[in-house]
Amino acid sequence: MVALHAERIVSLNIRIACELGLSEFFGQFQSMPYLRSLTVYYTGFPGEEYRQSEVVPLVRPIRMPSLTYLELDDEVYFPDPMFVQLPRLSYLRVSFTATEELGSILSACPGLRTLDVFPFYPQEMFLISQNDARELRDLTQRVPVIRLLDVKGGVLESALDTFSIRDRSVFELDCADLRPFQDPRALEILSHVAHPLRLAV
Repeated sequence: MVALHAERIVSLNIRIACELGLSEFFGQFQSMPYLRSLTVYYTGFPGEEYRQSEVVPLVRPIRMPSLTYLELDDEVYFPDPMFVQLPRLSYLRVSFTATEELGSILSACPGLRTLDVFPFYPQEMFLISQNDARELRDLTQRVPVIRLLDVKGGVLESALDTFSIRDRSVFELDCADLRPFQDPRALEILSHVAHPLRLAV
């Protein structure tokens, strides 16, 4: 029944407990032409410690030409770009673990202006080579605002190698266990923002 109203939906806020339910829901639609804002969170069932499988939103193509805001829980994978292109997307909250994954995300969102990464999931996997870091920097260079949220100290160096570039308009780093006097690179963020910087400790 919801699919009958696809052309009337401009905003969706989804909380889902079953991994497969998300792809089943979006499987009803071929196009959501006026959808502008989409938020998807995976809650799991009460007492469930781990998800049973990957939470994948799409298993078939769908058009969302007007989408400008997309917020995904760190348990929800970004859709495969073969299923969706988001030419007008300007804000994205997402999690990723691999160079190829971020490359696919950015290729699907050519107009992205703000990228919130929260967090790298699982964080111990976000340990990448210098070559991969350089490749990712090239991909993220066109995104003026990047915020790294809930980053752990163990992946701080990889995060800086990947995202900190000079002349970025806004670069925020949220690292709860940051130890600036123990990690010589901890305050490197200060040298990578060309515009006035407000620092909260």
